[in-house]
Amino acid sequence: MKRILVFVLMLCMCPFVMSSAVNKDVPYKITPVNPKPGEKITIQFNPSNTGLENKEVSYIIYSVKNGLMNAEEYLMKKNSEGWEGTYQIPDSSQAIGLKFIGLKSKFSEQVMQTAYVIQLYGKDGKPLKGTKAAAAYIAGYQGVVNAKGNKEESYRLFKEEYKINPGQIANYLFLYCDCINSLEKEKAAGAIEKLLNNLWKKKDSLLEAQLQAMANIYQQILKDKDKSKECLEFGKKKYPEGKIVEGELINQFYAEGKNPGKAEEIFINYSAKYPKADGQSFASMAGRVINGYCSQGKYEEAKSFLSKIKFSEKDNKWAWLYSSLSQSASICLNKGADRSFTEYFTDIALKAAETFINLLKPNPNWLTENQFMEMKKEFTSDIYSTVARVYEKYKTPKEALEMAEKGYKMSAFSKELVQVYMRLLVENNRAEEAIKILDEMIISGTKSEEMLKTHKKAYEKVKGSAEGYEEYIKGLKEKSLSLLIEKIKKSIVKKPAPQFTLTDTEGKKVSLSDYKGKIVILDFWATWCSPCKASFPLMKKAQEKYAVNPDVKFLFINTLEKVENPLENAANFIKTNNYPFHVAVDAESKISAAYEVNGIPSKIFIDREGNVRYTAVGFEAETMMEEIDTVVNLIK
Repeated sequence: MKRILVFVLMLCMCPFVMSSAVNKDVPYKITPVNPKPGEKITIQFNPSNTGLENKEVSYIIYSVKNGLMNAEEYLMKKNSEGWEGTYQIPDSSQAIGLKFIGLKSKFSEQVMQTAYVIQLYGKDGKPLKGTKAAAAYIAGYQGVVNAKGNKEESYRLFKEEYKINPGQIANYLFLYCDCINSLEKEKAAGAIEKLLNNLWKKKDSLLEAQLQAMANIYQQILKDKDKSKECLEFGKKKYPEGKIVEGELINQFYAEGKNPGKAEEIFINYSAKYPKADGQSFASMAGRVINGYCSQGKYEEAKSFLSKIKFSEKDNKWAWLYSSLSQSASICLNKGADRSFTEYFTDIALKAAETFINLLKPNPNWLTENQFMEMKKEFTSDIYSTVARVYEKYKTPKEALEMAEKGYKMSAFSKELVQVYMRLLVENNRAEEAIKILDEMIISGTKSEEMLKTHKKAYEKVKGSAEGYEEYIKGLKEKSLSLLIEKIKKSIVKKPAPQFTLTDTEGKKVSLSDYKGKIVILDFWATWCSPCKASFPLMKKAQEKYAVNPDVKFLFINTLEKVENPLENAANFIKTNNYPFHVAVDAESKISAAYEVNGIPSKIFIDREGNVRYTAVGFEAETMMEEIDTVVNLIK
């Protein structure tokens, strides 16, 4: 699920609107206007100014009850006002979310569309008990439902619900406390602690998931390890075969690190105790054992482990293991293992992937069947880059190309797959196809060194020589830069930057006001964040480039850490890696919340007047330097 979260965190928020009228600002209406559970509603949608003009439209319904969500997708029919559809509200639903999407659109495009909230009513015409809390859950749900949760709206709805129905608090505990923590500032800790104390008085009636939520709030928000442990210990006694105990066994497994033999022993115990555990958990743990053995060159032990756990490529229980099996094949290939091992893992990875792609049940439930299929295609396509490389070494270039092409047709999400596919197209005398695809990629901003090398080879094959190539590639890069500039211009804003004072890794105070009159680039990061760490070599180059310009300053803000001493942790990381960065530490993650950081790394650009002008989320090596230069030039 990682890449779904990467998609979500890197996308921009759409405006949150609630209304029942159709106009240029509010694109839908429903009848009846005060719908009830069990009632059929008619939905009309006007795509003007929504980005869905000239597209066939479907809609997603998110039905919520007591913190549980289910997503379904339905087709709409064209009519004189735009598009129309109907939906039978489940009897059990407390509120529904409504999102309009382009039919067969990419998952990333679907996330960008607004999720509208619809409250439900009782037979007396009054808001249904629990509807405001369920609506708050939809509004604040940051993920596939909303690219960025609307905490203000969520908190408002929660408060309205709890005035008349305080018992609903436990069903949405973490989100509610997160809203308090983000919006109540200095009052937050006291308010949350009071809430949890009141719930603890009724601990015997709490569900295991609610006890887990309390433990997480104590750990992550209140930083109270003792109270967090107390909640978990009580949960273990009340639910001795439950998720808390299971989680401890999983943590014990992952604590073994690089010891696949010990990890295997724990996994065998875990699988015997929890034979119906989530398939993703099974696959993740089993995959760690297999990859651990292969990394140590113990290929027979890896095969023996698969036999012990009765792995079958056709068993849905093991379908999620396809990715780890592909990784083992890649390890064998890179380490020069015996051909039999490499081909063994490649073969079962392919078969497991076929089982995975045919899984029917949407899991988790906040994905529709179509979204689940899109996700499966993106995930599964990734293994074909490994398969193609294996076939290239042990079979023929033609067979290798067939594998790469199969993966590419499923999804072009994986950059590694695309690179392998382009190279194999050129090697198989299909350079014209390769150059056409690569031209589009370069213009769109994807231009790694390997892709540029393949692009040049494709050009030479098509033209017969390298003559004219430099001018050709220059034109593509100019188009790419022009598109990037236009894209950035559309995202430029102007709003006052929240003031702050933090402690840096030298123990000194640093404030935003220290940079008055300067262009400031705040880089929010964490030591556990792989894209953050991957971006640092280029960020070092960017800082060195602007060192000659006294009007541009960089401040790296360490945030969202889960360690006991964030300041010491950040200082050690910077020192160990010898980065010349000025690092301040947002120990309680309040500054990242103030700047509405929804994914890291995030770079916030602040102009000389102290206004936030642009936010860049995520890390794209091919365009990062150009993006920084463009934004600085636009706001200077």
